[in-house]
Amino acid sequence: MKRCHLFSEILTHVSIAVEKLVKRGFLNRETDPKNRRCNILKITDEASELITKIQDVQSYYTKQVYQGMSKEDKENFNYYLSKMYQNIGGKINE
Repeated sequence: MKRCHLFSEILTHVSIAVEKLVKRGFLNRETDPKNRRCNILKITDEASELITKIQDVQSYYTKQVYQGMSKEDKENFNYYLSKMYQNIGGKINE
């Protein structure tokens, strides 16, 4: 797939995702007064509250997953998990 075609597909997916978030009340969209072709996206208070709740749940389960593990165990776990992810085609910035 050519880069320009891939970029076009990515923009389409981003536009669809943004539109859904605007409709659900998680984003506000404003036209940039300096460049009418650009939009300014702002997270709503509702989205901010949801993000906080999600982060709290994520933190809770991360603590649960690592409970009783030494620092070395955690590092080994993360290392092997990264390797498995790479094996299935993922890319990890190390």
